[in-house]
Amino acid sequence: MPLSVGQGYFTSSISSEKFNAIKESARLPELSLWEKIKAYFFTTHHAEALECIFNLYHHQELNLTPVQVRGAYIKLRALASQGCKEQFIIESQEHADKLIIKDDNGDNILSIEVECHPEAFGLA
Repeated sequence: MPLSVGQGYFTSSISSEKFNAIKESARLPELSLWEKIKAYFFTTHHAEALECIFNLYHHQELNLTPVQVRGAYIKLRALASQGCKEQFIIESQEHADKLIIKDDNGDNILSIEVECHPEAFGLA
């Protein structure tokens, strides 16, 4: 499982297939019936995580600012289970930051570049 969100016993997994489906879709993903039932009884933050992933993949179409993109990335990292937080990597370059999420094998499951802005550095 590439990304686990939630804390303690109340976690939910987001597969690399789900990442790819979100990347290819122009619509925000909906929770399955089982995911809705789990969300009703337990706070897994699955829907919030899916929204963050969608915003990251579609930040250009949504006209998100670099600060908003970085904010979605940082929020997704905060929602991730403790053991998955090291899968989030920011590679700072001269004019852009590369925001990366790796799977358990070290392969990129998400990698986007955003412009560097002075106000964006306060979010890290």
